[in-house]
Amino acid sequence: IGCDTSFELLKICRNRSFEALQCNCLQLPYRSCVFDAAICIAVIHHLASEERRIAAIKEIVRILRAGGRALIYVWAMEQKRGKNISSYLKQNKATWKASGEDNTRENSNLEIRNHSSVSSDYLPVHTNRTEFIEQDMLVPWKMKSQKKGVHAKYKSSDLKGAENIPNESSLCSVELPDSVRGNNNAEPFPVFHRYYHVFKQSELESLCTKVEEVNILKSYYDEGNWCVIFEKKLA
Repeated sequence: IGCDTSFELLKICRNRSFEALQCNCLQLPYRSCVFDAAICIAVIHHLASEERRIAAIKEIVRILRAGGRALIYVWAMEQKRGKNISSYLKQNKATWKASGEDNTRENSNLEIRNHSSVSSDYLPVHTNRTEFIEQDMLVPWKMKSQKKGVHAKYKSSDLKGAENIPNESSLCSVELPDSVRGNNNAEPFPVFHRYYHVFKQSELESLCTKVEEVNILKSYYDEGNWCVIFEKKLA
């Protein structure tokens, strides 16, 4: 049984005859102690506090039977491991030069401010397909559609790891440089921003150990992600 907050992702599942429902990862609509296994991929890194991330893990543990196992994947801050480069960075067609790395740092520090708030707090806006500088950030997602009033169509790879898309009116506004704006004569595509907390080495493992019923079986790195397999302890 699959679940997600994104209605568009759920439609993909339904179209492929998979059973899936819409829900909140902090309040799963399942009975306790009934599942043999659970998989949580690209979800917890969208939660904005450690308390909420722990709460999500507790919900996974709650629905597992004693001895049941879970696999959790989160985005890693370390997109380079020695000579190995993640597929996320490999998709950047730009040549990696010293000047390019400097530009990455400059672009990654663009500030996004909520004009409806008096708070001076801000999050950096990440430059796609580049190394991460901060653990907490906003990642831009350009929505493309052929016509006004027509829902955009996406490849499955575009939707991977994405949460439900918020209404444009609820978003903060971002001042983009001219190079990003593109042709002024063309109608600009709306840019939405998703929150991410990228995990450092051992951070996910440490988070899981804060849940009493968790027994970690394996912790590893996989293509730009930190992963943990754990077992729910026997009563």
